[in-house]
Amino acid sequence: IHTYQSDGRGSTKHLLRHVCSKRSSSLENNEEGPMGKFMKLKKLPPLKLNSKDRTIIQDEFTKSICSSIRPFNLISDLGLKATLQTIFDICKKYQGSINIDDILVTPTTISNNVKKLAEYYRSLLRPILIEQAESGALVVCPDFWTDNHKKINYLGLTVYFVTNGYELFTFDLCCTRFNEIDKTGVGALKVFLYAIREQLNLFGLLSYMDNNKITFTSDRGANTLKALKWYPVIYCFAHRINNVLKLTPYQTAQNNKKRVLIASSPPAKSNQKVATCL
Repeated sequence: IHTYQSDGRGSTKHLLRHVCSKRSSSLENNEEGPMGKFMKLKKLPPLKLNSKDRTIIQDEFTKSICSSIRPFNLISDLGLKATLQTIFDICKKYQGSINIDDILVTPTTISNNVKKLAEYYRSLLRPILIEQAESGALVVCPDFWTDNHKKINYLGLTVYFVTNGYELFTFDLCCTRFNEIDKTGVGALKVFLYAIREQLNLFGLLSYMDNNKITFTSDRGANTLKALKWYPVIYCFAHRINNVLKLTPYQTAQNNKKRVLIASSPPAKSNQKVATCL
């Protein structure tokens, strides 16, 4: 039995941090297929730094974060760790000093490289997702949200599936902006659905969605459920449990407060006219 921590905001991100016990043969079964090629890990024996060098690096990170007023948890970013590890691995091939300008790239270069890398990773994911969709094991979780500062609407799609080795995998397919005219009208529902279909089409999954081979999961958002009413939908169990546990202990106090407000409110004035007999 596992106990999951709630952050009090309805988030289920802690579920993803749980590490399930893996079968010893699970990776071996998938090495020859597209899943094995995509998820295969490189196991290299790491070297340990001495305490003096580690302190120097620690001081440099601290000065960098403080000088640019960055959050402290920036240092634990997985992307930063992966980037630094790649740089270290490449620099092993060279002798002598390396110019830092040869390592760092400009923001323009990063911007131009986003589309190239996105298409490359789509090509790797496409056969994996199609294989799962064909067997009816693919679940898509759509999320619509708005940036209140810039007033921009976004669509996020996350997929989940379990392999034949009983391993749970999750991928964030996209986080893309889209335009909507009315959040409650029929036109908005069509925009929601079109945005989902457009993104799934990039992975060759549109036909599987039309044939109800893909299951959607949702936190019971009204617009999402209306847009997906013709497709298989499973309600998110974790969100419902979170709401029950968050609200139940406070129901008695809330009900008592409502009773006090009702009792202290003045009676409503009658709008009926009194007939006067002359």
